[in-house]
Amino acid sequence: MDGVLFLDMDGVLCTVRAHYAYGMDKAGKRLMRALDPISIMLVDRLCEDFNLQIVVSSTWRGDNDCGIVLKSLLNSHGLKAQFHKDWRTDHEFTFSKPNGLRDREIEEWLDNHPEIKRFVILDDECMRFMHSNKLKNNFVNTHPEDGVTTKNYWDAVEILSNYTMENNREIQISSDTKH
Repeated sequence: MDGVLFLDMDGVLCTVRAHYAYGMDKAGKRLMRALDPISIMLVDRLCEDFNLQIVVSSTWRGDNDCGIVLKSLLNSHGLKAQFHKDWRTDHEFTFSKPNGLRDREIEEWLDNHPEIKRFVILDDECMRFMHSNKLKNNFVNTHPEDGVTTKNYWDAVEILSNYTMENNREIQISSDTKH
């Protein structure tokens, strides 16, 4: 594993587009519970191409049993990516204040995992991350209508590629100084 992908669910993998495409509106199903296959495939490709593991930062991570259910649900919809052994951020912050502290949860998770040098955040709520210097340059803002789009995918590739280039530059500089 080379890094992690912090994953929100609603507005990222569960989209309005999928809700209507599956006819869930006609069936009276709750909005944002339809998993979007294109978004799932793009997340899977990011994880495969950059050797990332998933850390769930969504409110979906609340219950202890949620890990097994969520992983099974995503796998049954085609997600092949692996989840980090510490598969979710601390959910206590979010459930006490639902929209305010996801950025702090991710920062805390990263502080507890100093081995993680590369990460990207996929979320549909940008205000959570814009004030955090540590996170804002690693954030990709999806839209609830369509989830992960091609543009979002390429934004994430750019973020993750910059890490690769920086790491390669550091390796090159350190090997040049040894000679």
